[in-house]
Amino acid sequence: MNTDSRPFSRNILHLFVATLVLFSGMAALTHQLLWTRRLFDLLGASTESSARVFATFFLGLSCGSALAAFLVGRVRNPIRIAGWVQVSVPVLVTPILFLPTLTDWIWPWIGVWSTDGFVGRAAKTGLTLAFVFPPSMLMGISFPLIVAGVLRRHQRSVGRFGIVLYAVNTLGGALGILLTVVLTLPALGYFWTMVAAAIVDGLVGVMLLCFGSAFTVASPTPVQDSESRSVSARDRRLFARMICLAFVSGMGVLALEVVAFQMFQLVATISLFSPAAVLFCAITSLAVSAAIFARFEKFFIGQARRRNIAVVLAVSGVLVILAPQVFMMISRQSNWFAATNGVFDFALKLGALSLLSVGPAWLVSGLIFPFAVACAGKDCSPVRSGQRLGGLLAINGLGGLVGAEVTYQVLLPIFGVYGTMTVIGLGFATSALMTSLHGQETDRIIAGTFASIAIVVGVVVGRENASLPVFNPTPGVHLVDFQSGRQGTVAVIENENGDRSILVSNQYLLGGTAVRYDQERQVLLPLVLHKKPTRVGCIGLATGITPGAALTLESVDEVTAIELSPLVAKAAEAHFSDFNHRVCFDARASVVIGDGRTVIASKADYFDVVTGDLFLPWAPGTARLYSKEHFAAVRRSLRPGGIFCQWLPMYQLTHDQFQMIVDTFVSEFGDAELFVNHFRVISPMLALVGGKEPGGLNWKQVSQRCDALRVQNAIADPVLRHLPGIQMLYLGSYPATQSRGPRVTLADPYLEYAAATVRLSANPASEYIHSASWVRFCRERLRIATDQVSPNDAQLMALASGLMELDHARRTHNRLAIPIELQLSRLIPNCFMNDPSAEMKRWPGPVITTDAMEKDLVAPDMRLQ
Repeated sequence: MNTDSRPFSRNILHLFVATLVLFSGMAALTHQLLWTRRLFDLLGASTESSARVFATFFLGLSCGSALAAFLVGRVRNPIRIAGWVQVSVPVLVTPILFLPTLTDWIWPWIGVWSTDGFVGRAAKTGLTLAFVFPPSMLMGISFPLIVAGVLRRHQRSVGRFGIVLYAVNTLGGALGILLTVVLTLPALGYFWTMVAAAIVDGLVGVMLLCFGSAFTVASPTPVQDSESRSVSARDRRLFARMICLAFVSGMGVLALEVVAFQMFQLVATISLFSPAAVLFCAITSLAVSAAIFARFEKFFIGQARRRNIAVVLAVSGVLVILAPQVFMMISRQSNWFAATNGVFDFALKLGALSLLSVGPAWLVSGLIFPFAVACAGKDCSPVRSGQRLGGLLAINGLGGLVGAEVTYQVLLPIFGVYGTMTVIGLGFATSALMTSLHGQETDRIIAGTFASIAIVVGVVVGRENASLPVFNPTPGVHLVDFQSGRQGTVAVIENENGDRSILVSNQYLLGGTAVRYDQERQVLLPLVLHKKPTRVGCIGLATGITPGAALTLESVDEVTAIELSPLVAKAAEAHFSDFNHRVCFDARASVVIGDGRTVIASKADYFDVVTGDLFLPWAPGTARLYSKEHFAAVRRSLRPGGIFCQWLPMYQLTHDQFQMIVDTFVSEFGDAELFVNHFRVISPMLALVGGKEPGGLNWKQVSQRCDALRVQNAIADPVLRHLPGIQMLYLGSYPATQSRGPRVTLADPYLEYAAATVRLSANPASEYIHSASWVRFCRERLRIATDQVSPNDAQLMALASGLMELDHARRTHNRLAIPIELQLSRLIPNCFMNDPSAEMKRWPGPVITTDAMEKDLVAPDMRLQ
């Protein structure tokens, strides 16, 4: 009876430990995802901030694993120590919960140094270390101690069960990503999701403490010293090789994950679901690899283990090198992402593409680290085995940190996405060749053959990889320049008409020369509304056309353009200087590489005018720039009489999303004045204009400003040279009393989730405000505004609505286009026609033909349809 119950009890104990390890892994990856996002709110959503958080997290895990290796041989019960560590994690996570409240004072106090000065960089590094390093180090301590406790309890080396626990812990991380992105974040938000993860950590710790007595031993088992010196020397050499192998594993796997995500961005729709789907597939593949190794452990680490690991390295290299070819073949033939039927459909497609192209490489390369752990712990005492596990985990994490940074900083900028894949594959192949230099002759020949084949494949296929396209080839469009780096891919493209644009991650355009006058109007409109602006801040550089237009006004002494991506800034400097008034070279202008929210928060009472570019709410991290906290920081950055103009891409917003943004805006600025950018129904743009002080627009001041600028001939845009033109762009006021919905906050991811969900739906265009929907929207706003303005102003606003209807009728080939045009021709103010200095090519809407203006075929009371 006792004989039967002992294995049963052991199995129950193992299942209990595996369950705790699973939940520990879930909490750890949940924390990592949320820390990165919350630190973005403090440091900015730049790639530099992401690198800081990533590096600090891996550094903490590595240091924690190293500390665990030190503790294993010095404590009686590693499980109980792991329990105390787990219950301490929620305590150290608590400050991150209140991060915005604790740190609101930092950037205004540091000031302009926060962007590019030594003090700012030191502050960001120090804050990251203070908030992320302590809890991540505790997480690094926990897992090695749990495994060591089980080994000590059963007096065995790492073996199959230790590798199984590693697989379960890794699988827990994948499940944590899935549950966080799909379930807890949209339901609970950032704050309560972090609270839930902290509670899981605490419960795991409590369970370890409650049942830790089952793992107590009389005293720490000393490392056995009875081995002969020759065996000990051989064992040390083996462990040294396994340390190198663990480092190669971490470096190669993390480098592969980084470049794979950039490769998938070239075809998969950008949203917060994209990185989560890729990361889930990568971590799940690693967990399956560890489980496979545990099942066939004796085969892998048998007499031919040196040959086996060389073969694994060589096959990993070949699969990595072939991944771009498989990826391109599937992408070209299937075009999976041309249309999706929702988030689930998108995730399935991206997951399938990931597993089919890079999945085999993840699966095979995922065998390397378990191989190192099994070989290093083979025939060791339980204490030494636990120590080596902690040490290898530390080295593996350090290798991952190095691999990710080398890929971001060196490989991607030099070799591009597909070339970097080839370099990583050759790295695995080279490691296989070095491993094949030792061992028995037969094993060396077999291993060397596999390594040589991998290198040959890398050289041959690598040349093919270098020629793979990095942007969607479109008839009449050719590539002018291409850059790749941590920020993704940035391409400058040009069509047959000579119009240039910046294409980011092969997904969306950052403006272009074809719409340069609309982009100039984004900054010129608020500059006309202000009495006399001298300092201008532009959140978003893109092509540089918008901030560059501010340099045309004599009163402007300083223009600060804030750009998140240095690759975009380089493209604007190199290829758009002929269109952006050389904003990257003008002494009055400065281009700041950084996060718009952070930079603006550091410049209190500094700007006369601040403009916000068209931020697409579904892009990861962009919704922060529509948050209540950001709008409050912008208001603080304005000088008395200052104006903030936030442009909205209505063609990428639903009515509910617009309502949420405008409600958030008026909660900080009071009434919002609404302006359109042009009179076309394609890609409509709406401005929310608010002032440092409430009170609305001073139209008399605007009229005087137009007159002064017209005398100076500072602006050539016809609608901005005359007060009637400004009134035509006006859509009335949105008073704070109309605000009735929820606000966008840093703690609530609703806007980003909602925007990404709509973008991935079967027909997102049907929900966005553009085309006919935009015409109806403007009609409704004009109906509301009729009571706010004079009859003459209302007539001008109706003229603007009529121009939009004309544009829609022409695009849809509606027979009403001609009568609408005839009626509008009688309403166009004479000031536009009688201004010889106005450049009519800048007219922001459908052109009224001369023939129509000369005809008088329409009754005066005919209404626009």
